[in-house]
Parts: sequence; structure tokens; C-alpha cells
Amino acid sequence: MLEYILRECQLVIEQKFDHSSNQLNFYFHYQPTTYHLHIHIRLKKSLILKTDILVEESLENLTISPNFYKEATLLFVKKEKDELLEKFRQLGKQMETINNSMR
Repeated sequence: MLEYILRECQLVIEQKFDHSSNQLNFYFHYQPTTYHLHIHIRLKKSLILKTDILVEESLENLTISPNFYKEATLLFVKKEKDELLEKFRQLGKQMETINNSMR
């Protein structure tokens, strides 16, 4: 499904906006950063955030191993008082906290 979405988005952007897909980053957010998977598209000169999951990188990871994301340790960023983060803690999930002094 991600391959199809990526391919169709590339076609539409190239046709409608005259941007080559190699000028763009296709990324998505998903749990636990957000509840629903959704894809973003932006120029490659923009910053990539820790919450951004590149679609092409994800497809490559799944090609390497279909179980890649079952076995991987994933980084996600939540505020200290976030409800979802609290639920993870209640379930006894191992969480590493990074002190961010740049607030």
C-alpha cells in the first residue's frame, strides 16, 4: 500500500506542480507519535524531524526484512505529561527519557 501511495503521489506532483519526485521527501507519522497514519510531502531542503518516518526508508527496511518493525527499537518523542506516554509507563514498557533543555 505504501508503494502505491508513493507512486501515485509522485505522479500527481510531477504532473500538477512540475516538481520531480527526487526534489521531495515523502514521510509519514504513525503510532505512537499520532493515532492515524498520514503522509506528508515536502521539499528535501526542509528539515527531517525525529517524528518523521521516510516512506522510501520504510519500504527499504521492509525489503530487508518483512519483520523489521516488529524487531526494531523505534524512537518517538512525546511531552513528559503526554497521555499516551503515561499509558506506556502503566503497561510497564521500558521508556528512556531525554532531557530537552531547549524549550
